[in-house]
Amino acid sequence: MHETITELNKRKLINDMAKFALLGLINEKIFKYAAIRGINLHFVFSHPAAKQTFELNKENIKAKLREFWADNLAAIKEAGIIFREIDCEAIYRLPRDTQAMQEEKKPYEEPSNGSFENRAKDPAIRLGFERIRKRIIADLESGKSVYAGDAI
Repeated sequence: MHETITELNKRKLINDMAKFALLGLINEKIFKYAAIRGINLHFVFSHPAAKQTFELNKENIKAKLREFWADNLAAIKEAGIIFREIDCEAIYRLPRDTQAMQEEKKPYEEPSNGSFENRAKDPAIRLGFERIRKRIIADLESGKSVYAGDAI
């Protein structure tokens, strides 16, 4: 039980240190947490813009960490917090629209059934259009796509 409380206090101190370092630079709402990974103090954000802001202000963040370190040296030594460098990552998920997901599952609707007039005079271009016609007809016959118009 004592180890759990000690670990929780250590994590709280690390997060307090990180919040102090980010104060005024990055919004606290997009800061998720901070943790010691190897010899790095690792910051995690919920928005990719925070990562860019972090990289641009890395020296300012280090200066604020040194200030926090000096003010809370006894608690930091007691918790055994040691790191040499800082880094960050952004973990975020774009919201998904359920209607958009249903639209993705529908088969492709082909706007043509392959019946068009090939007016190309150049034989190479004429051959290209004929290949397109064959591809459209093959996709319609195989069921890969659905014709969305009236058949001519």
